[in-house]
Amino acid sequence: MQFTIRFGNSLKSDLGSHNCEEILANALNKFQHRLKKVFVFIDDMNGPRGGVDKQCRCVLHLRRMPPITIQDQDTDIQ
Repeated sequence: MQFTIRFGNSLKSDLGSHNCEEILANALNKFQHRLKKVFVFIDDMNGPRGGVDKQCRCVLHLRRMPPITIQDQDTDIQ
């Protein structure tokens, strides 16, 4: 299973890519035989103004199935 993690607007310092990859690997471990690639996009939608603007989008590419996209927003990247 291959991970690609992209951070926008300097959010990488809030949650390191190694930590994010470890969390994903643990969460998706039992599905690893079905997964080919996992893309994660983490971004702060409106910059330093605050609010519910931290967005995470995961795109899971599976074997013999169309990709699955999961998206969520919150006030904190953690």
